Amino acid sequence: PPRLSSIPEPQQVSAMQKENVNEMYRLIRNKNRRLNGWEKYFRTEKLQSSPLILNIPTGSRCNIRCIFCTDRRGERASSDYRDLSFDEFISMYARGWGEAFMTSGMVALYGWGEPLVNPDYERIFDSMTENFPGLGISICTNGILFSRPWAEKILAVENSELNFSVNAATKETYRSLTGSIRFETVLENIRHLITLRRKHGTRNPSVTLSYAAATTNIHEIPAFVRLAADLGADSVLVQDIMML
Repeated sequence: PPRLSSIPEPQQVSAMQKENVNEMYRLIRNKNRRLNGWEKYFRTEKLQSSPLILNIPTGSRCNIRCIFCTDRRGERASSDYRDLSFDEFISMYARGWGEAFMTSGMVALYGWGEPLVNPDYERIFDSMTENFPGLGISICTNGILFSRPWAEKILAVENSELNFSVNAATKETYRSLTGSIRFETVLENIRHLITLRRKHGTRNPSVTLSYAAATTNIHEIPAFVRLAADLGADSVLVQDIMML
């Protein structure tokens, strides 16, 4: 594939040139995907293909305190839990990540925390979508900060996935699990995104509602599935909690 430095920034080229750049990205990704498929078929030990999915941990801070998650309070938490800055993200280009962004089909843009609490998250997101058209974006969020502008922004991404970590079917259970009273806010944000998606006549982004099943909420799984169906979500992901 061509090196990152040889590809013009989308904002620096004409509409026709931009379409050519976009088509070049598509060809590169399709070629990498086919190569990866053959390598899997022949069980190749040393791969020449690039990863199909990348993960960029954007931060480990969070705006709620789920009882099944790690504790982010206290002195240790202030030093151990932090955000990825935009400058740190940009430095990844110098380490060769730019070419990986060109060949991969999807990047998971979140870490062990709520991505939208990162003050630089929007700049990171915009940098990915502007400089690597066609690259899919996957986000896992608790949905509290997923505002209407974010719904518009994610809808504009050609290939995107959203996992809303809800973990409850009622506001009472939600509060006991997270310490938050924003259950209705989360549902409204999800509802708005799916309504907006329908207006645009698209199935993108795909929407998953996830559920960390514990003794305190396992009884609500059937109600949670019904809630997800009522909202119009594409899928439900139920995970058990394993204490190690």
